[in-house]
Parts: sequence; structure tokens; C-alpha cells
Amino acid sequence: MTYKIIKNKNKSIFYEILHELRCLVYFYLGENPPKTVIKDQKQKDLHDKLILLAKKDRKLFGRFFDASQCMPSLHSLSHFSKKFVKNYKNIQIAQWPKLRLDLPEKKQVHNDPWHQEGWFYDSPRESLVLWFPLVEMDKSLGRLAMKRNSNKLNLLKYTVTKKRPYMKLFKSPKWTKLKTVTPKVNFGDCLLFNYAVLHKSSKNISNKVRISIQVRFNFLDNKLYNFNNYRITTPKFVSRHQEGDDFEKNRFFKF
Repeated sequence: MTYKIIKNKNKSIFYEILHELRCLVYFYLGENPPKTVIKDQKQKDLHDKLILLAKKDRKLFGRFFDASQCMPSLHSLSHFSKKFVKNYKNIQIAQWPKLRLDLPEKKQVHNDPWHQEGWFYDSPRESLVLWFPLVEMDKSLGRLAMKRNSNKLNLLKYTVTKKRPYMKLFKSPKWTKLKTVTPKVNFGDCLLFNYAVLHKSSKNISNKVRISIQVRFNFLDNKLYNFNNYRITTPKFVSRHQEGDDFEKNRFFKF
């Protein structure tokens, strides 16, 4: 199974995340946030304000993005997301929930080409990704593209580059002949797949920001782990402990 879509009836936590995100972007723009709480996923003013901040001050938008990763409602998703992996045994959250914002721009630097999660994280291929869209994912927003049956592949060969996208996948019949699928995932539902699945983001050609959240889980009974060497999932390319005075230079997500 390449992926699984899990329906979610309780959307309240995602409305709360959007509300906090909305208040935060108003704060960074120096404006008073609306008092009304978002109770649907449309919130056009949120998208307009996100795009405005990015155009107004790119560096400030980057700092806003970092601040958004600390929203209490976002971190509450750690517990909430466990229900989507309840059928898996000996599973442990591998990384706190990560918010992603993909702007509708001509140059979309964060749209990485075909890749596997295993390239970025020191985790087994069986590890799981839970992907939640916080927008209604029509085609113009750029759905997640996947290679069917790539979940059966081992880690494919790639080369690391100095500039984005930081990696390049070597062409091989192992994956080029696989059919590409773009699953339709509704607002607040869960798209589940493992670290071996070959995937990429499609281009956002809408007038909105593609807002999504990723939560990652590892299996504690995996042979690669034992009592002494299990650790939380961290990105390989940039060490957050080496930022120091070069914070802006070394940020993993550069806006």
C-alpha cells in the first residue's frame, strides 16, 4: 500500500491552529488580529496576510515561520495524531508536529523534487509520515504527488548538492516506470505513508498558501534501534546546534 487516507470528523484542533496562526501573522504585521475565531477552512484574510508579510519582509517572514512552530495548538497535535496510528504496535512519535507554508510564487524553492523521507532523517524505512492539509486541496494548490508501489523500495541513490533542492535523484527504471498518483485529501484528514515512498509537492498556482502539517512516527521494535541508540528524528542537512551567529545563513527553511 503506497498510502492510506484516514478520514477525520473532529476538525476543531485544526481550526484552533489556524486561529493561532492568524493571530501570529497579524502580530508580525503590526496589526490587531480579528476577535472572531475561525470556524471553517476558508479564512481568506489569513492567506492574504501571509502573502503580504512574505512580500513585505522576507527575513521577517522567516522569523514568523519559526515562531509558528511553537504554537501550543500545533504541539497538541502530537497527542491527537496518535489515534491515526492506533493499529500499529510499539510506535513512538519521532518528531514534534511541523507546520509547512508553501507560498503561491513563481519560484517555489521548497517544492523539492522526487525524494524519500529517509534521505533527510536517520530513521528506518518503515517509519511513518502523517500529512494533514489545513486547506481544501484542489489541484491548483499543488497536491502531493507519489509514485505508486514505491513503499516497497529501499533507499534510492541520490547526490547532495550545495544549493536547493540539496539533493538529486539518480534516474532508474526502479522508480521512473512507476505510475504517479496525486491523492485528494480533504481539510483535516490524514494522509499516511512510510519513509520509503517516493513523493514530491506539486506547484502551487493558486492565490492561497498551501498550509499543511507533518507528524512522524518510528517503531521502537525496529532492529536498527535498541535501548541505547534510539533518538528523536532530526534533519540531516543542517545542524540546529551549529547556527550561532549564522542563524539566517544556516536556517533549514530559507524564505
